Amino acid sequence: SLSTDERKHFHLDLWMVLTLQNWILDFGRPIIILPLEWFPLNKPSAGDYFHMAYNILTPFIILMYC
Repeated sequence: SLSTDERKHFHLDLWMVLTLQNWILDFGRPIIILPLEWFPLNKPSAGDYFHMAYNILTPFIILMYC
């Protein structure tokens, strides 16, 4: 059995932030409807921008909590 000092600490706050971020920026991409005129076919779609934001922000959120 591990002593209290040797147990891994579960960061509920980090888990909640990353879950919320995933729901909004990654899972929510097909749900968020924006006018097609804002994103012509030769440009990235709104979902692409949300996915880019998700990929850029996640490491910084993890670093903030470490």
